[in-house]
Amino acid sequence: MELQTFYKDWKLLFYSVGRSCVKLYIQSQQKSNLCPSCNMPSSRVHSRYWRVIQDITILSLQVFLHVRARKFFCDHSACSQRIFTERPSDWWSPYARRTNRLATFLKHLAFSLSAETASKVSKQYGIPTSADSFLYLIRKEEIPPITQPIIIGIDDWAMKKGQRYGSIVCDLQTQKPIALLENRTVQEVSNWLRKYPSIQVVTRDGSTEYAKGIREGCPHAVQITDRWHLFHNLTQKVEQF
Repeated sequence: MELQTFYKDWKLLFYSVGRSCVKLYIQSQQKSNLCPSCNMPSSRVHSRYWRVIQDITILSLQVFLHVRARKFFCDHSACSQRIFTERPSDWWSPYARRTNRLATFLKHLAFSLSAETASKVSKQYGIPTSADSFLYLIRKEEIPPITQPIIIGIDDWAMKKGQRYGSIVCDLQTQKPIALLENRTVQEVSNWLRKYPSIQVVTRDGSTEYAKGIREGCPHAVQITDRWHLFHNLTQKVEQF
């Protein structure tokens, strides 16, 4: 099987294989490209340059694509952009240094493990990435908008165990967290609940603060004390008895 199989629509100029990496020198076979501003095709080449993009590994060897990228003239008279660089959107994003599939793989590691652990695992896959880079991937991820929740659960979570606590709100239908509140006060909880009148059921622990906050912020909602806390409190009472 030739390397060309993995890079369809690209011409493989030549390659080199070292002890730790594979370098592939490629160029696009498309004769024209769309201007990102006016979306008009252009085939008039302005210049060429080399850019390096990292791809997923092959047999634990790092893969670096040396892409012979082209710049085109935009001949559309109404377009303000006179020169643009070709953008193969299905491969990488503008200004990116990694292919989309490599970025997706690293993003899965970032959200599945801690940053330090993900950094160690990435080295085993032949893609050494620092913990700070994984934190950057997490922070730049766009947070999806919150839909109108119907059934939620609220509980406390430790920002710093034993010292500082906040509240976490989860949508129990999607089983995903939708909000992190800075504290556990009645005002903080009630203010957040007022934004979502669609809420019909709220599960909570035995906290009187949460109970009061729910009554003030969402008085029509049914409050349910979750089963874990009921059994936990019952166990403590039985042990005391």
